[in-house]
Amino acid sequence: MRPGEVSVLAQKSISLARALLVPALALAVVLWTPRTASPIASKETLTLEEGKVSLLHAIHEEQKYLDEWLNQKILFADDVVTGQEVTEAEASKNQSKQKLELAVIDLAKTFLTFIDDATHIEVADAWQYIDENLDRRMTLIIRNTSERTLALEAYDTLKDSYQELDHYLTQRGKRLSDYREGLLKRIETQKKIMANAKSVSPQAQKRLDNLQDELEVINREIQTFGKQIRAHKIEKSQIDDLLTVKDLYVSVTVGNVAVTDPFEVRIPRLPFNEAKSLDFKLNQEVEQVTLNLNYGAVKTTHNLPLQKKQEEEVILVSSPNFSQEGELGSSVSYDIKLDRLAENEQTFRVDVINLPSDFRYKITESGNALQRVKFTRERSVINLKLTVTVPDNLPQDMLTKTFPFYIVVGDDMAVDMAKKDEASYAGKMAEADLEIYDLFFERLDLTPRGVGKIELSFPNMFFNIKTGEEINQEFAIKNTGSVKLSDITFEVEVPNRWTVVFKPDTVNDLLPKKEAKVMMHIVPPDDVEVGKYELKVDASTTHEGSAVEASTKTLSVKVEAKANLKSTFLLIGALVVVILGVAVFTIRLSRR
Repeated sequence: MRPGEVSVLAQKSISLARALLVPALALAVVLWTPRTASPIASKETLTLEEGKVSLLHAIHEEQKYLDEWLNQKILFADDVVTGQEVTEAEASKNQSKQKLELAVIDLAKTFLTFIDDATHIEVADAWQYIDENLDRRMTLIIRNTSERTLALEAYDTLKDSYQELDHYLTQRGKRLSDYREGLLKRIETQKKIMANAKSVSPQAQKRLDNLQDELEVINREIQTFGKQIRAHKIEKSQIDDLLTVKDLYVSVTVGNVAVTDPFEVRIPRLPFNEAKSLDFKLNQEVEQVTLNLNYGAVKTTHNLPLQKKQEEEVILVSSPNFSQEGELGSSVSYDIKLDRLAENEQTFRVDVINLPSDFRYKITESGNALQRVKFTRERSVINLKLTVTVPDNLPQDMLTKTFPFYIVVGDDMAVDMAKKDEASYAGKMAEADLEIYDLFFERLDLTPRGVGKIELSFPNMFFNIKTGEEINQEFAIKNTGSVKLSDITFEVEVPNRWTVVFKPDTVNDLLPKKEAKVMMHIVPPDDVEVGKYELKVDASTTHEGSAVEASTKTLSVKVEAKANLKSTFLLIGALVVVILGVAVFTIRLSRR
């Protein structure tokens, strides 16, 4: 098989099959197999010779039994043989007729098998390209490269058989016509005998009726059999039609998944030596596809590499994550794919346009920064990464606003012109504006997002109090994020029956990096017991539907008992009296 060629069967139309074969022996479709030898030396050619021999044998058999039948009918008319012998001869004649018809049909089937093997479809060309709408498409050129010369050579063998058949059918018709003439004479003789007789006996009338019935049988033999046999013949003028592939369905898949639009194309007729161009829209990037050919009972597949052909320079620029959000001070990465459907070597510049000046960017490939890319025959697809750094601070009106910008590819002059004019658009350059620079580009979107963060700050988180005392503590709530926060509230987890009051209890607005002072008044219960206690303070708000919470601060409070002054003074007085008593006793003792 030649490279790129798919050997196929020619689908035979039902009308042709009916014209060639009797309904009980419909034309068989022979499955395709690769041919490695010349068709003239193939099995099919040898079978044509065998079919020719079989046909000649069937002709001789039919001639023999036809003659026997006619002779038996003549002898029966002369009362030499019985009717049973005539019936047996007629049965043999009919059987030989069927064998002759089958021999003609088998010869035609054998030739059609050869035609099937000589029928080929060749994929003359297959390529992919990008159209004016930047859609990826593919074109197939399919040609019927059937071997007509070999089919004509094979037909010469068939023609010799048909000449023998035509000669016999002519002689057979003449033989029946001669018998018919004799039968007509016998009928005329019988009629004269009956006309001259004084009365017509039943036997005479029956004899006349039998002769007339026999005449009808002979007339049918003359009128129908030759036509019936010749209807199974294949004419040389039919060869081109036999080599025509009919109702060919073509589809393209990758891994059994359809990748084209339309999914399938029907070619009603693909005549010998004619080509058909098919165009499909590709729904995904492919380098190789599976071509599926389907017609009649035949289904074949063929792996097909696609060339890349492009009349005009086209580079497809795409990004799967083209629209992203980025927090202030963070970096956002875009995956960029460049696909060039051409096989010559060329270098292009890559840059970014329409990105606000406060945003920094870097284009890399495998971690290496670059400004230019080089396409070669082996390197038609290049994957890049664009990293954009969002500023730490942006005006509030720029937050949550989407900024469109573009990754562009082109020659140095086109990119320089676009970069030079970029400032005049003041960040409002549109796709239509870029088209005048003859650039290939992809729009990207970036939406800066502020971060909501708050922090509680206490100057003192440990307190010692006496029973009956209260605590007044000022603390700060600070916006450590990058967006203004509103309606910040406070919660506190306290011991049983302790109360806490915040003033203010809500901070309405707090700008980034700013703080607000809040007074917290802590009141223990009157009968609080001596010991250590903890209070947990939280602050929270929401930003764009998400909760913003501060880290919990835990305050420790140690409660001690309040001192009793009267008891203390009595105790001191008693101690002084004891000391004085001891002193007086000591002095007196010493004087003795």
